[in-house]
Amino acid sequence: MALAQETAPPKPTTPPQEPPTTTQPTQTPAPAPTPASSKSGYDPSETPFSIEAFGFKANDNPDLFGGKKSFDQSAQTFHDLGKTRFAVGGRLSFPVRSGNTLEVTGFQVRGRGSGIAPQALTLFGSTFAKGDLISDSYAIRSLKVTFNYLSFPAPPGDRKIRLKTLYELQYSTFKARYSSKSEASEISAIGNKSLFLPTFGLGLSYLASKNFHIEMRGSGFGFPHKSATWDAEATAVIRAGRIDVIVGGKGFYLKTSTNSEQYYRAMLLGPFAALRYSFR
Repeated sequence: MALAQETAPPKPTTPPQEPPTTTQPTQTPAPAPTPASSKSGYDPSETPFSIEAFGFKANDNPDLFGGKKSFDQSAQTFHDLGKTRFAVGGRLSFPVRSGNTLEVTGFQVRGRGSGIAPQALTLFGSTFAKGDLISDSYAIRSLKVTFNYLSFPAPPGDRKIRLKTLYELQYSTFKARYSSKSEASEISAIGNKSLFLPTFGLGLSYLASKNFHIEMRGSGFGFPHKSATWDAEATAVIRAGRIDVIVGGKGFYLKTSTNSEQYYRAMLLGPFAALRYSFR
């Protein structure tokens, strides 16, 4: 028996299949946020607590006048009380968010002089005869609290110009002593006057670079034909680390109330210099 046996053809060999490769999308890192303000210059929004000592050569010869309640204005007027000396003062500055600052400023200036009474004079209750040599010494003191509000730009960013509005309370005093030894016994008198007023103004800064900027400010207030005061500064500021060297000019005006028997008037003008230390 011959039977042909057929052999089944071999099954084709299937090559192993690799699992599909999953391609992850490439993620690009997010760019770093751009700072809101440039660190290359002076930024008032980061003004730290600082202490400043200053002085200015206050050139003036204050006057004493007879006021509206005077019995004889010419007899209660004494001109040129003597030249003022070098004024000294200080300033504390506190940051109050977003470029605003709160400042406390005070200064004192003294003077001394003498003059011949052109007529019989009555100074604060004491009478000096015509021709008497009257010596005087005096002191002017001022204390001011200022809120510097950053009006433009807000927020400050990296702008070079800053404009601030100033809201202040100012208290000033003028105290003088008059004496004469021309008579048989010494004659003396003491006259004290004070002034308390709100004052308002503007401040402007130009930030040339991180280590140099210019500041100007002025404020004042008064009642017509009564009392008045104003204060102004223009300075250049050179920064060296935590120290600021400040040079410029300063002016200060004071007139106590004319609605009294006697009142004082003084205007101090002169060069200004200061050193400021910042707690950075």
